[in-house]
Amino acid sequence: MLIALALSDLPNTRHALERGELEFSEVRTIVDRLTLLTPADRVAVDAAIFPEVLKLRAGLLRLHIEAAILKVSASRTREGAWM
Repeated sequence: MLIALALSDLPNTRHALERGELEFSEVRTIVDRLTLLTPADRVAVDAAIFPEVLKLRAGLLRLHIEAAILKVSASRTREGAWM
């Protein structure tokens, strides 16, 4: 997924990049992790990871994003959204 296109679904990530709070490599990590999610889930994870993600780098950044994905996925499953 093109990063510029993905950022349209990730307002918090886009604003953090614009403000210089995230480096491009960190944005790429976020986008890579969220690529296979639905647009609604990408928005939910984007909201869930901020502002904590601004303090994390490398492996911890990936783990935090993956934990948020699992929480969103579990929530959707409980709601019956994936059944």
